[in-house]
Amino acid sequence: MRARGAAGRDGKDEPVQLAMARRGKIRPGPRRVPKHAQHLVRGLADVFTRLETERLVLRRVTPADSPGLSLTMDALMLTTNGWTAQHASNFLAQAATLAAHGLVSTQAAITNRTTGDILGEIGCRNVDLDRRSCEVGWWIGPAARGQGYGTEAVTAMVRALHDVGIRRIWIGTAPDNVAVRRTAATIGARLVKEARRHKLPNGIVTPSLWFAHDG
Repeated sequence: MRARGAAGRDGKDEPVQLAMARRGKIRPGPRRVPKHAQHLVRGLADVFTRLETERLVLRRVTPADSPGLSLTMDALMLTTNGWTAQHASNFLAQAATLAAHGLVSTQAAITNRTTGDILGEIGCRNVDLDRRSCEVGWWIGPAARGQGYGTEAVTAMVRALHDVGIRRIWIGTAPDNVAVRRTAATIGARLVKEARRHKLPNGIVTPSLWFAHDG
């Protein structure tokens, strides 16, 4: 989620525009944020503007990123996330629309700090401003897998989200997704829930594991 606008200098509760990701769909548009949550929303906006690690820059998605992001969406990425080619196309179109209108989304491109190449994507959805919780998901493209980029990006994102006030971060995955389970263990997330039936965007129902990281 990214915020546009903020409380005015005089302290009035001005509208803050959000693009919230819920149930896998990006829903752009203005939403009035409760006054008690505006500090958190502004913090989320900062998180998804730019984060730097030793090898990576996690930055706001721009309209020009569509070609680079599309190269990271191979068959394994689509299958793992339960997407079809149409889901991928919709994602790229929505991300470009949000960026073109200056809306902040809870999506960031994972880029190589040296070359600027897009390696994947990381974002959060189902942001609950009252419970101060969210789900974090990510993917790494085929050319960059196996080099620890996913864990490096998730570590930085989780730390930054906690720093701005998110108390609980959820990570969900299929039981056979060894890479995500390894990342969850590395960052200290604990397994708290096993779901027998989790419906993916493509309609397939699969078991899932849910890890929580509290901070």
